[in-house]
Amino acid sequence: MINKIKDPKIIINNIKKCNKCSLSLVRKRNCFPVVGRGSIPANILFIGEAPGISEEMIGEPFVGQSGKLLDKMLESTIGDNITYFITNCVMCRPTNTKSGDNRKPNPYEVIKCSSNLMSVYRLVKPKIVIFVGRTSEEHYKKEFKNSIFLYHPAYLLRGGGNKHPAYLTELSKLNKLSHKFKGVK
Repeated sequence: MINKIKDPKIIINNIKKCNKCSLSLVRKRNCFPVVGRGSIPANILFIGEAPGISEEMIGEPFVGQSGKLLDKMLESTIGDNITYFITNCVMCRPTNTKSGDNRKPNPYEVIKCSSNLMSVYRLVKPKIVIFVGRTSEEHYKKEFKNSIFLYHPAYLLRGGGNKHPAYLTELSKLNKLSHKFKGVK
């Protein structure tokens, strides 16, 4: 049973073999579910929506323009002092065909991937969960009581990136976390 396995590599490899929903059928050749990136264990678990095509090809979440903005936000607030892991509520790129456009994951896909997310959660053992965007918050707010919400970087980018009115508010939230976790490893 995956719950009893303590080795992160075994858990991640089990997730990479996932075929619980139809998204496994439309993954590009040689692509696996995008499990995440960061420290294991970690103080913070960031949960986004789902990987896009760049994330699917590279195998890490938040590597495109949204990821660059998120990384910039993290570097300017929590830096290297706080450990974190970034994942998504759905670990395969939601699309209808291998070369199709990205789309929002449907509730069935989120439910099917929930055991993978819970395996990551148990592995990371975060003190707090940060929902990056509404999709993850909508599906997991009740599951993770100790959580906060951040606007998705794509939303901020559509509104001007660091010039978006919500940008400074989001930085403030991350700064507060930085102070909360000072000295905690």
